[in-house]
Parts: sequence; structure tokens; C-alpha cells
Amino acid sequence: MKNSEVIKVTKGRQREALKIVKRIEARLMAFQTNKKNNWGHAGSMGALWDKLIETETFTDFLK
Repeated sequence: MKNSEVIKVTKGRQREALKIVKRIEARLMAFQTNKKNNWGHAGSMGALWDKLIETETFTDFLK
């Protein structure tokens, strides 16, 4: 992606994407701090990534 390209993001999509990013960050933090059985976290992380992968690219998701 070139620096000159501008992606227009609607406020609703921006909020939706930010929520997903925050959830991923929270899961990663929980995963790093709790080294015991993290399979539950790994499963929900997979679900979050699947939601992102459903769209062709993350930037397409933001449009």
C-alpha cells in the first residue's frame, strides 16, 4: 500500500474494528500473563482471527 493512498473509514466500521483489535490485545495479554492452560484463550483467538480473515484484507474490513 502506498503512502499516498487514503482509506476512508466510516465511524461505525472504525469502532467495530477497534473493538476487535482491543479484544485481540486483551487475549494476547491474558495469554502472556497466564502461562497455565491457555487452550481456551487460543480457541477464542482463533475465532477472532477467523472474523478478520473472512474479509479479504483487514483494510477492506475497515472500508
